[in-house]
This record gives sequence, C-alpha cells and structure tokens, in this order.
Amino acid sequence: MDAKTLAPREHVVRKLAQSFESQRRAYLDDPVPSRAERIQHLQALSRLVQDHQDAIVKAISDDFGNRSSTETLFCEIFLVLDGIKDTIGHLLVSALVAWAITTDMRALPRSRNSGRCSNKVFLMV
Repeated sequence: MDAKTLAPREHVVRKLAQSFESQRRAYLDDPVPSRAERIQHLQALSRLVQDHQDAIVKAISDDFGNRSSTETLFCEIFLVLDGIKDTIGHLLVSALVAWAITTDMRALPRSRNSGRCSNKVFLMV
C-alpha cells in the first residue's frame, strides 16, 4: 500500500473516532432520557427516515447492485418506520400501566395491627 491509499483510511478512522467520542459524551451527559425525550427522539428519527427515504433507497440499490426500490421500501424503510411506531406505542402504554410485582414476604414490613402483610407491590413505570 502506498501513502495515497493509507491517507483516506486514516482520515476515516479519525472521523469515526470523533463520532464515537461525540456519542459517548452525549450518553454521559444524559444516560437515561425521560419517556417524553425518547418519544421525541424516535419521532425525529421517523421524520429523518421519511425525509431521506429516496436517498436511502438509492444508496442501498447502488450498494447491492440495482436492488429493487420496492424491495428496499418493504424490507428496510417500512420495517424501520413500523419499529419506531411500535416502540412509541409501547412507551405510551407503559406510562399508563401499573405492574404488580410479587415480593418475598421477608422483604416487607409487617402491619402492627393485623399481623398480616400483602406480598404485592404496585409499581408505576
């Protein structure tokens, strides 16, 4: 390999390292986004995929050697958009559901009046 071949690769490696470092800093700044933030991010991703759908289809077609645009739409674009929609739905539903979690009786305090204790703890997610 000559210097001309290595130079672009080093540039690509540096650019990838910068991208990963940027992602790492973003995660450390906000490791657990709120439900509302997650929904906003997913909606932005959905808009991004829809806005750039033609470019994505063309890039995949070029990469695979003239792959059918219909196949790419069904196998890639619609699948991603459906997954985003499904995830947003789960986030919205999980905000409304109370989960019953069984807990070991020894982990719960006893009632002074009745001597009994329920082993169900309700958790709002």
